Amino acid sequence: MPPTEGKDGYVKSILDPKKVSPEECIDPRGRVDFKRVRQSNLVEVGEIIAEKVPPVQGKEGYDVTGKILKPKLAKEVDFKLTPDIGLNPENKSQIIALKNGVLKKNYTIDEINVINGNVDFSTGNIDYSKSLVIKGDVKSGFKVYSGENIEIRGCVEDAEVVAEGDVVVKQGFLGTGKGYIKGKDVSIGHIKQQEVFATGDIVVGGEVMHSTLHAAGYIKLIGIRGVVIGGSLIAEKGIEVVSAGNAQNIKTLLHVGCNGEVMDMEEKLQILYKNDKKAETALRIIEAARNLKELSEKMKQRQEKVLATKNYISAEIKKLEKKRIEVIENLLLTEKPTIKVSQNIFSNVTVQIGHLKKLITQQMRDKTFRYHNHKIFIGA
Repeated sequence: MPPTEGKDGYVKSILDPKKVSPEECIDPRGRVDFKRVRQSNLVEVGEIIAEKVPPVQGKEGYDVTGKILKPKLAKEVDFKLTPDIGLNPENKSQIIALKNGVLKKNYTIDEINVINGNVDFSTGNIDYSKSLVIKGDVKSGFKVYSGENIEIRGCVEDAEVVAEGDVVVKQGFLGTGKGYIKGKDVSIGHIKQQEVFATGDIVVGGEVMHSTLHAAGYIKLIGIRGVVIGGSLIAEKGIEVVSAGNAQNIKTLLHVGCNGEVMDMEEKLQILYKNDKKAETALRIIEAARNLKELSEKMKQRQEKVLATKNYISAEIKKLEKKRIEVIENLLLTEKPTIKVSQNIFSNVTVQIGHLKKLITQQMRDKTFRYHNHKIFIGA
């Protein structure tokens, strides 16, 4: 009988350092538990990171003469301690974090700034190059900037929160429309009368009321409270909500197939439309003067100049509108964005896919809207 090989000891991770998204935190009743949401690799002082698993020694065997065959000795593993981690005083086979920060694979911890209370007059505005954890609220009128990620465990009021990385607000973002949040992926409990921008996705675990959300990825309102009433949701790749609008027919916009390039062109078009209207008004004034008396040479020159300007603006509008349609149609064909409403979509909700719009005039349920053959197709 040959010897049975044992198993060397190893280090087993206790803390799962991966990011936990709001979509993974929906309880059986459909509510989103934001207490379980966490950013990638974020640890706090005293948190148990890993533990040693002892070796398992193999069993002896023997040959045909009865000679004992010993297995290879299983080795015990040792922790490679760093200044950022140490042994748990209550259990020497475990290691714990010695500081707050972002845990790396080599068991070093990049330091973060932890604010134990609110961002208010006691702290002033926050400008920090690394990750931030704010255990309280961000009060009205204050600004928070991080070169990495921001986690806020309370609410954000009429404040400005900007991160180069992800933003997590475990409670709500509410106020009178004077605040905004901007980040890569943004996760928030609920939003009321505010503006949110994301270069990735926006995930909301509750209702969105009279707010404007822009995402270069997806916008998802999850859980049983994932309702949008009033305002605008604008996303490049897709929108998912439980319900849109309400029985009082509040005006609401769901818009997909719109990226930064399209929005820039639309801004330029608005300026061109405005200038075109000014040129047209100037021409009418000159024409009215012609009816009263013959135009002076100076007025004739002005008329020619305004006419040339209007012709140039009209040509630019035509060119930009054509380019806008081309960009949008290419976006629709490559990304195939959809709008999904799993429960009710009420009257006076506008569904927009690219440049195509559809006003909902009667209540519908469980519908998916997509682009098909230059039309908005409605399916279950």
